[in-house]
Formats: sequence, structure tokens, C-alpha cells
Amino acid sequence: MNELLMQFIKEIGKNEELFKKYNAMIESKAPVEKLVDFAKENGYEMTEEDFKPFEDCKELNLDELENVSGGVVMDDGGKKCPCPYCGELMDVGTREQLLASLNHVTDCQKKAYGWN
Repeated sequence: MNELLMQFIKEIGKNEELFKKYNAMIESKAPVEKLVDFAKENGYEMTEEDFKPFEDCKELNLDELENVSGGVVMDDGGKKCPCPYCGELMDVGTREQLLASLNHVTDCQKKAYGWN
């Protein structure tokens, strides 16, 4: 990933309003041109080429997610994953536990950035 794109993503992460707008565009699968315009509106002179690393990304289905092992700790036969903000080990062995852990991480992220 190029340095400009990394800076842009870090800057968005510091601003709740920008973060929400950017996420809405990503979730709605907005065309790359809209991402370029959004970046320019926020002081980043980027091109479609800068967003190229995202073109090959696809959403994982639940079976693919279960096969992802990075960051998962096996503990007494269960799957656990540490929160990147507080370090708490969270159960992620079932779909419900995974969703609960994502909510936990979101709450910790809000606290870390001072979002309400």
C-alpha cells in the first residue's frame, strides 16, 4: 500500500465524521472516483491508482473467516483473539462470539479516539 494512502487512512481514523463517511462509501461499494473526490475534498491529492490495492479485495464469507488463523489464540480448545486496543482475550469460536468481539473492539476504538 502506498504511503499517501496509508496517511489518508490514518487521518480518517482520527476523525469520527470522516470515518463514518468513508465507511459508508466503502459499504455501499462506491466507485473509486468517489473515493478520489472524497480524498481531494479532505486535502489529499490522490488518483484512482492510489486506491488500486483495494480493487482485488473481496468480502470473506463465514467459512473463509473460520479459516483465518492470524491473531487467534487457542486456549483450552476454544478460539480467542486479543482486542487490539485493550488486549482483552475474547472468545471468537462461534459466530455470536465473533460478533460480540467486533462490538467490543468498536467500543474500545471509540474510547481510544474519544468518540461518543
